[in-house]
Amino acid sequence: MQKSNNSNRMARVNEELKRELSNIINYEVKNSNVTGMISVTKVKTSPDLKYARVSVSIINSRNVKQTLAGLKAASRIYEK
Repeated sequence: MQKSNNSNRMARVNEELKRELSNIINYEVKNSNVTGMISVTKVKTSPDLKYARVSVSIINSRNVKQTLAGLKAASRIYEK
């Protein structure tokens, strides 16, 4: 029973992170290299909540590699 509760909790955490990251990317990231429509498609958080692997979908970008580099640069701003 414990494993089911934990997996439900992690699913809720992942969904909340996905929602928050979408808002941050769309409304707070001010980088001219980040272009196009960016959607956060998946978030997988480590059990200790220290790390998260984030998958994104990028559509209509001028340059996908520059957009990814811009997102990586922006992620360093929010690291603690």
